[in-house]
Amino acid sequence: MKYTKFFMSVLLRIILADKLKFSIENYTTSSRSSYFTTLKDTELIGYVVDHFDSASLLSCGQHCQNTAWCTSTNFKLSSMKNGKGTCELNKHDFSVNSQNSNLQNQLGVTFSHLLKGCLVTGCMNDGSCLSDMKKNTFTCSCKIPWIGDRCEIMLPAANGYEFSGNCPEVSGAVFESSCFFIIDIPTASWNYARWTCENYGADLAVIKSVNENNIILNLVANQPTVQALGVWIGLQRDFFPDYAFYWVDDTPLEYSAWAGSQPSSTREECVHTVTEGQENGKWNDNYCVLNGRVSPNNFPFILCQKSI
Repeated sequence: MKYTKFFMSVLLRIILADKLKFSIENYTTSSRSSYFTTLKDTELIGYVVDHFDSASLLSCGQHCQNTAWCTSTNFKLSSMKNGKGTCELNKHDFSVNSQNSNLQNQLGVTFSHLLKGCLVTGCMNDGSCLSDMKKNTFTCSCKIPWIGDRCEIMLPAANGYEFSGNCPEVSGAVFESSCFFIIDIPTASWNYARWTCENYGADLAVIKSVNENNIILNLVANQPTVQALGVWIGLQRDFFPDYAFYWVDDTPLEYSAWAGSQPSSTREECVHTVTEGQENGKWNDNYCVLNGRVSPNNFPFILCQKSI
């Protein structure tokens, strides 16, 4: 019964996400967990990259699963005595659906579309399964404070943090009309760091001058528990239209204090400071979620800015 409920929930997500009206068939594989949606007597035209004899629809599907670029198959029944059919491996983006004009009626052919990511595994804790055009798959969009591939990891909240007057005496510093303060929780997610600041009527810090950066450098230096990855700051890459960095107040980056060779990759969208050696106080672009990339003890702390 529990497997039936699981399959039904997968089907419901498919219908909601892509309006696919296919039946689900489960294929086992040693390489990755995947499912296919199938249309019988239907063939996808124009995307075939490879074809070969195949003993069955199952065997055809397994070949697709073990081929990194394969996204769907056409399996043609055979009238030959050896009983083998023809397997065609297709390559395309995952937007192909039942309304695609390249899907044509063809007696004896079964079209099978490989499903990936959270369309198969699902998202936990009210996360949403969304298409990821860059990775050609589906990934979970998690609600704070949940992160992880399936929104299964809950980050700790900053409990008990209170202001003393206008700005924290130990972990805070006033510059002009702002209070900069550190919340000493190793935090994997830039979004969670920002959400934490917002809980205190603040936001991730916006640094627009060398003086502000020096204030923060001293603030971090006086926080002995800060690790090599320093603190998250309120700078993030905007992919559209120009892959440029913008602050959380929507202003473009002008003053910067990048560490050597940084920024290093357009895939690294978020920014934290560095606290080691000659790069101390400089900035580094990094992935916005560091789970599995960095030891949890080394996650950046949170640097907030609050108007006073």
